[in-house]
Amino acid sequence: MSDAVEYHFRHIQSNSEQSAADILNELQRGGVFEDLAKRNSRDQATSDGGGDCGWVAEEKLPASIVEELHRLKPGRISLKPVRTDFGWHLLKLVETRPYTPPPPPTEAEIAERKQRIREQFDFIDQDGDGEITQAELKAWATRGGASITDATLREVFGMFDADKSGKITFAEWESEILPK
Repeated sequence: MSDAVEYHFRHIQSNSEQSAADILNELQRGGVFEDLAKRNSRDQATSDGGGDCGWVAEEKLPASIVEELHRLKPGRISLKPVRTDFGWHLLKLVETRPYTPPPPPTEAEIAERKQRIREQFDFIDQDGDGEITQAELKAWATRGGASITDATLREVFGMFDADKSGKITFAEWESEILPK
């Protein structure tokens, strides 16, 4: 039987340790986590929902986040900001449950995923040179009316640009998207 855990948690992401500490002080003075997440979190994907990250398997989270969530009891808030590659976080554990990883994908499923990834890459690579630039990534992200800050764009681009060349190759794109 697996001891893997899945966490349902909320977070507030900050640019600096000091900013996270200031928010933590507000929480300790009676501030409501969800309201502070809506007003202060730089994670645009979760801030509107009060920082709700939903259910996330521990294997998908940075070690520092897992360590802090493991210490918390449901309903409790981290006592100090937690550092990750994305910034500083304050965490609120909602609940945990056992996690059973899905079975590995079949060869056909992997082939289908690779095809979709290639189609997505080619769609973003507007000039067809086999590499994605920050400008192409931003154009793709904003095509549907989404808004993306330059800081978030650099952060996301950096996740894919493994060799720090300023361009994302298909191999870099595929290695970040395909499950490990």
